[in-house]
Amino acid sequence: MGITMENQLTEMQKISSRVNAVLSVAMLGFAVAAFVTEMEGVGIAWICICALLVIFDFLLAVGVMNHHRVTWIVFRGVELVVIYVIIFFNKELIIQAICAFYLLLLLLQLVFSFDYSDSITKVLTIVMWSIPGIILLIFSILLKNSDLMAVFDSFILAACACIIGVFICNIGVSELGALEKKLFAQYRLVESVNEINEELKNHQEKVKRANEELGVQKIKLEAAYNRINSANAEMILQNKILKAITSVIEIDKLLAIMTKSLKQELSLSCCTILLQKNLQELDEDICMAEADMTQAQKELLCSQIRGGCLDDFLAQEDGFVDNHMENGKYGFLQQWEGSLLVLPMIREDVKVGGLLVVHEEFDFFAENRVFFDTVMSQFMIALDNAALYAKMQHMATHDALTGLHNRGHLNIWLEKSLDDARANKKPLALALMDIDHFKKFNDTYGHLFGDLVIKSVAAQAKLVAKKNGGFAARYGGEEFVVAFPGKTVEDCGHYVEQIRQGIDALHLEYEGVYVTVHVSVGITGYPECCTDKNLILKHADAAMYYSKEHGRNRVTVDSAEILSQVGLMAESMK
Repeated sequence: MGITMENQLTEMQKISSRVNAVLSVAMLGFAVAAFVTEMEGVGIAWICICALLVIFDFLLAVGVMNHHRVTWIVFRGVELVVIYVIIFFNKELIIQAICAFYLLLLLLQLVFSFDYSDSITKVLTIVMWSIPGIILLIFSILLKNSDLMAVFDSFILAACACIIGVFICNIGVSELGALEKKLFAQYRLVESVNEINEELKNHQEKVKRANEELGVQKIKLEAAYNRINSANAEMILQNKILKAITSVIEIDKLLAIMTKSLKQELSLSCCTILLQKNLQELDEDICMAEADMTQAQKELLCSQIRGGCLDDFLAQEDGFVDNHMENGKYGFLQQWEGSLLVLPMIREDVKVGGLLVVHEEFDFFAENRVFFDTVMSQFMIALDNAALYAKMQHMATHDALTGLHNRGHLNIWLEKSLDDARANKKPLALALMDIDHFKKFNDTYGHLFGDLVIKSVAAQAKLVAKKNGGFAARYGGEEFVVAFPGKTVEDCGHYVEQIRQGIDALHLEYEGVYVTVHVSVGITGYPECCTDKNLILKHADAAMYYSKEHGRNRVTVDSAEILSQVGLMAESMK
């Protein structure tokens, strides 16, 4: 790699140009001073030549001519010729010495304009230096008035300047070559370092990207881990709830366990289940609530739910979710905010109820909807089992024709109720009723019409009993029992009279003929009329028998006189 100059000069060349400018100014000053003192050999021509050098050097020093390599070399070549002229044709030793130094600087600047490390370039450069000087030397000798000794002195001065310049250039080129090699080595080292730095930077970017990917993977793994933990927790909770709800077969207990388990395990504010009476095994809507509220508030909430406040939500096939429920947004949930979930219960494509769940956190049901769907599916299976059990229980304790309790269940209920009445010192009133002339209905209109009569009388008895907290049962054939725990015989008389009047108002149609139905009733009470619980039905039967024997379609209250008369009638019949 040689030493070359591109469009811009090296810093050393710029400094040399400034030194040349100072020397040219010094020569101009000396020439002017010599001209003023009328020194021999110094005239206007020399002043003009020195002024021209000053102009050239200042133009080159300030950089006006330094932008292009060719321009710079041409200007320096002209200066070289001028300096040779001054050396060979000026007789003042001081000016010649200044010009020799000037020439040395020019040679140094020119040498850095070429690749001086090459041998051919060296020869060409020396020849280029020498030709102007040789021509001027010959021209100076040929002048007849020239002093050969002065010319020889000038030649020696110029030759010394050239030799010194060549020597300095050789040394400079050697040093610059070594410096260049050192700089090249440093340059390569810097490049290697830069390459290493770039590789390190690339590796850092790769490591950074890898760390970012690892961070993303970590977040994904944490999310997956949380989902797995959540799924495991939900599975454990599902198993726990499933175990709990499959351990009971009564619907009331099933609802209680379900609502309590969900509320406690999920920290719910409210968990309410509604079962509607269109479920075949139910006679009325059932609502069970577990909530952070008083019992009166729970009853009010259940009353509102039974009243239909959830109907619009349950009408949606996929249920209803509000993960940003504000306080007071829903009238029946005034005291809560957070998240709301309402799910319908579907059984054989029929809506049989719903689940209402409230949690105090927002977005609580954003990701666990599947859990509640699964739990509800498990609950519906348990509900089917409980419903089947309830159906079997109903079949075992109720009369198939009328839907009233059967005689076996009546005996169990009556014994328990009488024990409770005796323990709590409360009354219990009971009425036994019989359809008047029932055999006539069967014989005249057929057994199907007789069944219609029985069902109609049973419906009236059930209606009044249910309305007044009583118990209605079919005692056998066309006989029915209505009992009222905690009621007196007088209270029972009012209720039975409502039943009798309701039956009197019946007008059953058979092939265009309207048929009326009447009943005879006997009333007794514990402990008002009968103190022996084992005889209470006999007392009621005696009173009913008295009604039949004394005109039918009437109500008779048990008394000692009635028992006596019924006993005498029984004896006479024997």
